[in-house]
Amino acid sequence: MRSKFLPVVAFGKDDKGGIAILFGISLCLLMGFGALAIDFARGQSTKSSLQQDLDATLLYVGSELTRSTQITDAQAMAQTYFDGLRRQRQAIGDVKLVLVQPDATSFQATADAKVPTMLMGIFGVSMLDVQVASEAQVGQQPVEFALVLDNTLSMEGSKLTALKSAANSLVDAIYQGLNADQFVKVSVVPFAEYVNVGQANRNAAWMSVPIDTSTTTNVCQDVREATVVPGSCHDVSYTYTQDGQQKTATTQQCEYTYGPPVNQCSDVTTTETWNGCAGSRDYPLNVKDENYSVRVPGVMNVWCPNAITPMSNQKDTAKAAIDAMYATGNTYIPAGLMWGWATLTSQAPFEEAQDTVNGKSVRKIMVLMTDGFNTISPTLPYNGYHWGYDTAKANEYTTELCTNAKAANIEIYTIAFEVTDETIKSVLQGCASDSGNYHDAADASQLEEAFEKIAADFSPLRLSR
Repeated sequence: MRSKFLPVVAFGKDDKGGIAILFGISLCLLMGFGALAIDFARGQSTKSSLQQDLDATLLYVGSELTRSTQITDAQAMAQTYFDGLRRQRQAIGDVKLVLVQPDATSFQATADAKVPTMLMGIFGVSMLDVQVASEAQVGQQPVEFALVLDNTLSMEGSKLTALKSAANSLVDAIYQGLNADQFVKVSVVPFAEYVNVGQANRNAAWMSVPIDTSTTTNVCQDVREATVVPGSCHDVSYTYTQDGQQKTATTQQCEYTYGPPVNQCSDVTTTETWNGCAGSRDYPLNVKDENYSVRVPGVMNVWCPNAITPMSNQKDTAKAAIDAMYATGNTYIPAGLMWGWATLTSQAPFEEAQDTVNGKSVRKIMVLMTDGFNTISPTLPYNGYHWGYDTAKANEYTTELCTNAKAANIEIYTIAFEVTDETIKSVLQGCASDSGNYHDAADASQLEEAFEKIAADFSPLRLSR
């Protein structure tokens, strides 16, 4: 009879118990690696979040420190701002933040956090150390801004007030960097149907201005005395167009009776006066900043906004020019673009701009703001004046000027302020150097925001690490 007991050698061949042991070990390893992967992913997520918060904190505090000398505890300011940004407060616990300023032009910060683990605790690892660092530098790339600002009659009142506030905020922002007056310049170009180049430039080699004249002639004519019919006067409402916008006003109308004609003589004086207003040269020079041997015509007996403020490194000079702006005239955007471009180049008509400063290329920026469409155009055939009403032609010149200026390495920002005309919006979008450089501001607060975004693009404080 066969024995029911297996031979001893059979035990040596049975490997089922070994497989179970190996499976158990493998399972533990897999669980360990899984726990490591999960907690490592949490650590990386925390690190990314911390880095974003630290970068934002350093830019904020560095900006405040470069702008003000009244801050006594930058570390506390940084901690407060950082705590407000923390995205994973409960998961991270306390974070140690350290802010240092090695020199006047740089800022450094570190943040250390301990992240509780979820699964690695079973292996004796209860916390992961997460460390991030950031460094910001106050850049000093030379830059020149031409502020080309709509001063037409449609801007009258609260709109012009809003523009002054927003433009002044931009000037404050771009001058907040350390020693900004050594590498920042600003020109202010108010425009309407013409731009005022300044009466001091009357005899400049690039201007052609007739002499002022005054002629007095004795004129005789028959005059009939008019008498108002009693009780005939009454108010009448009427509408009119002012810089492309419909306005309503009231006037008084009366009936008259007229006496017999009486011959009367009086002196009549006719004047021709130049008020600093520059007209347009013939095409294509009206869309190019070149060849001023062909002079710019000075147009007589017309009014234009305050004179151009050429490039200056004095913040107060730019702000005074902005504060002095007033509303007048109709809209011809190419006039503003043409003279804004002229202030950004180092050759005549205005020579205050520079191509390089201390061996560094100067960044050229033009900010164009308008509240409406081109309501007038140059007179054809050309005589320097803008007495035409061809909006399409004026839009063509606007586009050509923007294209030519951008080809000359000028960055253009455009702002449409309470603009409803879709055609000019499209023109302004195309004028901007890229889509992010165009701003559509529906009200005063959005206008302020648009100028703030432009200032942020320039911010002299940049992350360097």
